[in-house]
Amino acid sequence: MVDEHNEVQQSLGVRGFKPLRIKKAVFYTGYLLNTATSTALLNALAIPTMLAKENGVKMMANDVLITPPPASEAVLAKTGDFGRKVEFEVVGVAHWEHKVWAALVKPVGESVRIYTGTKSPHDLFR
Repeated sequence: MVDEHNEVQQSLGVRGFKPLRIKKAVFYTGYLLNTATSTALLNALAIPTMLAKENGVKMMANDVLITPPPASEAVLAKTGDFGRKVEFEVVGVAHWEHKVWAALVKPVGESVRIYTGTKSPHDLFR
């Protein structure tokens, strides 16, 4: 789509045209949850729907945060390759004023190594 746009603009001779390009931008690094896992987690939390709507809770449950900024090479060396599959289990749930909900998780299996920039891996719902 971008290439087509650039070609059209060039063929029309648009003055001062600079070709568009897609730029990769990393905002955070995390273990991403698939849709089925995310749905199961939200169902298990049983956040009251009425309460969630009143407090503007966004039901996301889509990742376990590794680090909020883009991960350094040293951090990536600790997390494993992109696409690595890790199974987590929920070991605790908490909230702050029914506005921010979090699930404390741990990897399934004693030998599974994970890395997060926080003391405990968690999934945050805002």
